[in-house]
Amino acid sequence: MPVLKEIISSIEIQKFIGDENMEANQLVELKNFSNVPHALTWSNDKNLFKAASLEQGSIICSPKILDYPLSGSCNYIIVENPRKAFRDILMKFFYPERKKDFISPSSVIDVSAKLGNNLFIGHHVIIEENCVIGNNVSIGHNSVILANTIIEDEVKIGSNNTIGGVGFGYEKDEQGSYALMPHIGNVVIKRNAEIGNNTCIDRAVLGSTIINENAKIDNLVHIAHGVIIGKNSLIIANAMIGGSTEVGENVWMAPSSSVINGIKIGNDSTIGMGAVVIKAVEENDVVVGNPAKKLNKQ
Repeated sequence: MPVLKEIISSIEIQKFIGDENMEANQLVELKNFSNVPHALTWSNDKNLFKAASLEQGSIICSPKILDYPLSGSCNYIIVENPRKAFRDILMKFFYPERKKDFISPSSVIDVSAKLGNNLFIGHHVIIEENCVIGNNVSIGHNSVILANTIIEDEVKIGSNNTIGGVGFGYEKDEQGSYALMPHIGNVVIKRNAEIGNNTCIDRAVLGSTIINENAKIDNLVHIAHGVIIGKNSLIIANAMIGGSTEVGENVWMAPSSSVINGIKIGNDSTIGMGAVVIKAVEENDVVVGNPAKKLNKQ
């Protein structure tokens, strides 16, 4: 386990108060912190009163902690952004890295698929014909990657996903019965994108459904045929995005929000929790409600 000297040398700090030779051997939520000498936690500014009441352990916090009386038995790692610092420490010292160069013998991979290096492909994964999987890609157990899907480098895909399925598109035939519209496009997932668990991303009718660089897709999300998700956008649990919608960059789409097909969501916009979006959203707008309406800034 690391000592605090190693931890503080790995991040940018503003000030350290305490014993840098103290070992940090466990991470504990602030609300459950019980003055364990070798435990490490973090606090946002809202909860500094709790952090300041601790008598032992190590705390990552902002300079506002200095407004409180401090314990001589605690260690204070003072940084500009405590949550980010905690994330960086967690990743470097405590996060168990998934093994690479592992392709489960229970996976089924078509001989035409092109596989990169340093992959994790979990148990019972299916990769169909003409798929391209980049380097350093992780695909969790039971996920299905259907034909012609392209997954670029450094992508992380969780378990029980279906990528590249046929979209829900129908036209009435001569007898008035609904007949499936063929979907002959594909899905492209670009570098550093992440997809959670139990999510479906459908292939386009023509062209591609595209998840752009560094986009993050949560669990239980449905992304329909021909959708484009912009760079660095976050699509949160239970969201549904209708076909051919274009989601801009740096968009936050909150849980259980729904977007009608064929509209544009502008860059840097926010879709509120449970919002039902039936018309275009402009850049930087915040929309909430059913039907979704722009939230006026105070």
